[in-house]
Amino acid sequence: MTRSFSLRSLLLGPLLLQMVLMMLVIGLVQFQGERQELTRLATRSQERTSLQVRDYLKRFLRTPQQVIALMGEAVANGQVDPSNRAATMRTLWMLRRTFPEAAYLNYGWINGDFIGLGQVDNDSDRPFLEVASATSIERLEVTRLDEAGRLAGLHRIKPFADFRRDGWYRTPLQAGRAVWTPIYNWVDAPEVMALGAGMPVRRQGRVVGVAGVDIFLANIGRYLRSLPLAESGVIYIVEADGRLVADSSGGLPFSIVNGRGVRLHAQESRDPLIRASAQALLQRQGSFRALNHPAQLTLPLQRSIALVRVDPFHDRQGLDWRIVVVIPEPEVYGVLLKETTRNALVTATAILLCGLLTLLVVQFVIRDLNRLMLSTEAFAEGDLTQPLPRGSIREISRLATSFNEITIRLRRSFATLRQRNREIGRLLNQQRALLSSQEEQLQQEVSQRQRLEQNLLQASAGKPVPALADPLTGLYSAVGLERRLRQGLRQGLRQDSRAGASVLVLALALAADRQEPLDAAPLQLLAAWLEQQAVEHQGLAAYRGSGRFTLLLRGLEQDALAKLLTTLAESLAPLRLWSGHAWTAVTDLDGTGVLALLEQAELALELALARDRLS
Repeated sequence: MTRSFSLRSLLLGPLLLQMVLMMLVIGLVQFQGERQELTRLATRSQERTSLQVRDYLKRFLRTPQQVIALMGEAVANGQVDPSNRAATMRTLWMLRRTFPEAAYLNYGWINGDFIGLGQVDNDSDRPFLEVASATSIERLEVTRLDEAGRLAGLHRIKPFADFRRDGWYRTPLQAGRAVWTPIYNWVDAPEVMALGAGMPVRRQGRVVGVAGVDIFLANIGRYLRSLPLAESGVIYIVEADGRLVADSSGGLPFSIVNGRGVRLHAQESRDPLIRASAQALLQRQGSFRALNHPAQLTLPLQRSIALVRVDPFHDRQGLDWRIVVVIPEPEVYGVLLKETTRNALVTATAILLCGLLTLLVVQFVIRDLNRLMLSTEAFAEGDLTQPLPRGSIREISRLATSFNEITIRLRRSFATLRQRNREIGRLLNQQRALLSSQEEQLQQEVSQRQRLEQNLLQASAGKPVPALADPLTGLYSAVGLERRLRQGLRQGLRQDSRAGASVLVLALALAADRQEPLDAAPLQLLAAWLEQQAVEHQGLAAYRGSGRFTLLLRGLEQDALAKLLTTLAESLAPLRLWSGHAWTAVTDLDGTGVLALLEQAELALELALARDRLS
């Protein structure tokens, strides 16, 4: 059964589907374009931010190198002398005022004296003077300084130790030049993480100590937090071994354990975005050291994706850092998603309005079609008197006009047909009358023939009439076969002879045991098979009694006889079967000739039986 659809659904459905698909394609193309544009903008923002951080680090890290160079010149020129603490303090004060980025300046003399000047915590810019002498190296005196650099009273005394075993002192001496010391936390103030620039100072060619400048890495973190991109993402700096230098999260890039500062690796950061991005970078690259070229990456972070920019940072003094800028995907595409949602609502509203307008148009078309359909239904029921109304649509009006013309022609045709039907009825009545008279004549002739046959039967009453068919097998009897051959076979044989058909007569004798009478079952089985062969080969089959059969076949060659007898013997086993046959290809053979073939076949059968008795 063919499924049908309403015209409303066929008109409205594809149109709405087309509009939805068109809006989806346009929206998808627009979304992809804006997404790519936002990705480009985010990538450029990351590049610009990374460049800003790089420039800042160059300026920020250039100051300590300049200051220690000036401190070395001051010692070499005699402006600073280990024995003149006041002159050393004035020099440090002037350098601190000139280079405020240098958070803390100090001299460590080879004899064990120490003097330092600068800020002592991450938050206050107020400078302090710290002094320790070789005779009392276990205590460090911290003195306040006023705005003019004068001593303003003892602030406190902190525990101290021999600084000559510390890395900031030993590293420059071992290098013999200005170098960066490893990043470290102050022992007496573990919340301060500093990077030191140190240089051995010489006087008259002899090393008299080490000049050092500490920069607080918290200042780098404050700068990173001031960048606009830090509001939507995170910026952090790591060393090549993965330990944090500074970040924009506002947290400390280290932990304080038992009063000592312990630096953290980036993947151990308390900030989830720093931690997740560092883990993703390590999984992809193996280590931060492998990121020795600028790289723009897209990495999976927890349940989202982030754009990650990595730039290496090096200087002549051996720094090997990585600047990492991370922007989560929701921050990049958040505005786009909101705009896409708004556009989707506008698109849905537009589709709804278009659908309503389309529905009104479809209803207008269907209204005229419904009128046309009602008229055609009346026409289908045989009412040809109702004209089809003309609709408001030009095409439907033309259709109605054509249909009305067809209706007029049909009414004319029906009138003509009715007239012809009446004429045909009159002729049929005449034919029926003629056939009725002819039927009466035939019935009279049949009655006469029946009376004649009845008279003949009465005349032959008392005389035996031989049976033409055997009642047991249903085949011809011997008399029936002979009569059939003499009366009705001649014409059929001649027709087959003209086609080159041969004639084969087969005589058969059947017995399970010669001393016992035959049962009806094998006789009927053999009779059925013979009847089948007679039908297939347009022949005759007869039963002559005492288990003997005759089969006449046409169009069967002698070569097929052996196969035929074998098949028959297998189907009758364990009964035995004797046969004799006669075959001719004579083209002009009448019933008498076939009887002669029958006698030859019977003679052949008798010979076969005689040979069997002798054996």
